[in-house]
Amino acid sequence: MKRIFTGIIFLAVWQSVIVAQTEVTSPNKTHDVFQAALILKYPDASEVIWSPNYEGRSVSFKSEGQYIESVFDEKATWICTLIPAELEQLPQPAKDTLVNGSFKTWQKGSVYYVKSSEIQDYFKILVYSPDWHELELNYDLTGKSIEAGLP
Repeated sequence: MKRIFTGIIFLAVWQSVIVAQTEVTSPNKTHDVFQAALILKYPDASEVIWSPNYEGRSVSFKSEGQYIESVFDEKATWICTLIPAELEQLPQPAKDTLVNGSFKTWQKGSVYYVKSSEIQDYFKILVYSPDWHELELNYDLTGKSIEAGLP
């Protein structure tokens, strides 16, 4: 009788473990949640590539004819989108700093217009010193240098 009771307890516990494992969000279900959040924000998104990051997930995709990147937190809430931009699109004070100011001898790298859910939109510019140290510069839409704190 004791063996039967122990066997029933064992089966009940084992079944609970299996049920608990299947109730945890599966990778496909998690992906579907993130995919739905992306489509809600960018309905025309195509060529979608997801990758994990320290916030939650990043996604590279094509929208309105250009490749952009968005960041979503662990709950699939949109945080920001990085849209490729050109130096010519920067506000004049930012251009002056890069061309004639303290960064005039630095190599200019990628430029992004950052749309954010947490702070005002801004520009993110990567620059490289003559000995190739990378620095990220952030400017608000008026050209004032800011601390952005986003990816």
